Amino acid sequence: MAVAGVAPVGNPVAWMRGDSAPARDPESAQHLIAAAQSGDTAAFGRLVELHQQQVFRTARAILGNDADAQDAAQEAFLRAFRHLASFDPKRDLAAWLYKLTVNVCRDMVRRRPGKETAEIDTEVLAASDPGPFETASLQEQRDLTRRAIARLPYKERAAITLRDLEGLTTTEVAAALGTTQATVRSQVSAARGKLRRYILGDRRSQT
Repeated sequence: MAVAGVAPVGNPVAWMRGDSAPARDPESAQHLIAAAQSGDTAAFGRLVELHQQQVFRTARAILGNDADAQDAAQEAFLRAFRHLASFDPKRDLAAWLYKLTVNVCRDMVRRRPGKETAEIDTEVLAASDPGPFETASLQEQRDLTRRAIARLPYKERAAITLRDLEGLTTTEVAAALGTTQATVRSQVSAARGKLRRYILGDRRSQT
């Protein structure tokens, strides 16, 4: 039974999944991609509009703060623009963008000296107000979960972000991360276990 303000025991992250992910319309996407590949910058701009929340949300979950996420999103779309000519319009654009975003985030994490965990922006969390349908306890749970995600090792953080926050299949996550499905399942399982422990520990420390 679900309890208000408490994440589900089996999956401490999926409840946070946003509903703003772009609908996957292959026919529409193929048209825009083909136009962009022909030099239509407005078409590429439309693709950015359709996917910018997906890219930013993924980067923020992995990197932990808005500033780095904005830089990562910009770089991911720049890479997409540079390599768009060789992209097959029949492929899933969203999946390709996830892969580009994860690669950018990985590069940024590697440049952090001795820092594999995310540099979460606690001021942004503290300043965020509950949505119109959120109670204070739900907002608290959301903040605890974000802080817990930031403490995960990079690979686990990336895997659980794509699998549980973005709702990708294990196969899609493996493709985005360049690893096997078995590795993804192991990383997600480990991340879920750690998140439950982190969140429980944070709750106890606040009581």
